[in-house]
Amino acid sequence: MVKRFGLLLITSIFFFSNAVYSMETISVTVLPFKIYSQKDFSYLKTEIPSLIKNQLKQEGAVIIDPEFKYDFPDSMETEKYALRAKNLAIKTGADFVIWGSLTLVDDKFSIDARMTGSYEEKEPDLFSVKGEGLENLTTALKKLTGDVVLKLFKRERVAKILIEGNRRIESDAIKRIIKTKPGDIYLVRSLSKDLKAVYSMGYFEDIRIEAENGPDGKIIIFKLKEKPTIREIHIKGNIIYEDDEIKEALNIKTGSILSSSGIKSNIKRIEELYKDKNYHNVKVTYDLIKNKQNQADLEFLINEGEKVRIKEILFEGNSAFTSKELKKQMKTSEKGFFSWLTSSGDLKTEDLSQDIANLTAFYHNNGYIQARVGEPQISYKGNFIEIRIKISEGLRFKVGKVDIEGDLILSKKELLEKIKITREEFYNREVIRKDILLLTDIYSDEGYAYADILPR
Repeated sequence: MVKRFGLLLITSIFFFSNAVYSMETISVTVLPFKIYSQKDFSYLKTEIPSLIKNQLKQEGAVIIDPEFKYDFPDSMETEKYALRAKNLAIKTGADFVIWGSLTLVDDKFSIDARMTGSYEEKEPDLFSVKGEGLENLTTALKKLTGDVVLKLFKRERVAKILIEGNRRIESDAIKRIIKTKPGDIYLVRSLSKDLKAVYSMGYFEDIRIEAENGPDGKIIIFKLKEKPTIREIHIKGNIIYEDDEIKEALNIKTGSILSSSGIKSNIKRIEELYKDKNYHNVKVTYDLIKNKQNQADLEFLINEGEKVRIKEILFEGNSAFTSKELKKQMKTSEKGFFSWLTSSGDLKTEDLSQDIANLTAFYHNNGYIQARVGEPQISYKGNFIEIRIKISEGLRFKVGKVDIEGDLILSKKELLEKIKITREEFYNREVIRKDILLLTDIYSDEGYAYADILPR
């Protein structure tokens, strides 16, 4: 008999049936374990049941802890112990009760557990696991609890995992993505997560999972349909850029496997390419033309839209200079009547960055040495761009006394007559820079090639 469950995956949408996850609610009481050891490991008396309860909760069981005191015989082997445990489960309202013991001899251990239903007449089910080294106790306990789960929920283990339908992608690569392994409990919800994980690899357009009954448990078959490879890439609707220019910007190539994420990222690449030339309203879609041998031609369809130009450059915080005076310091300009013929209104980030530096220098060269020009705020409004620049002017500084100190090769009067900052009314950083170069040349001409000239 073959049991099938699967999902047709289209444009990353998954359809799940709630019925897949429905299961009977089972309540369980887990009693403290007996500890048989020459050393004091009494803390494991409650620690072991706690680990079992946590794992059972994760599998969907409801844990019921007794809210009253109870006593049990010292020996777990007696019928009296089993009867007392069953009565306790009935009293708490649990469907099943689990009890057990841990035996430690030197470095070896044995965990033995029993489980019975509240109203079952048969002998308790026995579970046992052995190991060596306390560091392996948790792993052994997980295995024992896994066996309990199989019995409790009437589940099976996964015997084998097979991959079918893959041609280009190796089975081992797919199995590394799948979390379910042979020997695990057969859980539909775990396989559903595996299905999503395999789909997220981006190589498959359809994934189905089938489960067959085998002599050692469930045989899980992942049936895959690979996405086609790209045979050719075509560009349509482009005028501003040539086909080759656009293809150079793409990182998806012929022969690669089609993936929706890859196509979307390359659509963004094309859009960014157009935005570099101020076509901010560009729209890019795509079409797939399937061919034989699981191949397809990929077409990028471009609607370039109108070029977006600068409509307005606004300044905030300027009082010393008008907006018109500040705009004269900039290469970036607003859209003019002949913008279709000239480059007026074009936004170029490198030019705008230089404009900010020019505006800062303009203020510093006019006495506003504390002036700060902020980063431009760019807003896209339909077919137009608005640029807003905030300015903090600060105070304006006049030139006071100018003096020259240090190792003078000419008289102070002669040197002061040569520099130009003495003739300026307001502090001018550019004039000072040129004066430093002038003095450096004077000293170099006299053989002082490494003279340090510093303004303060």
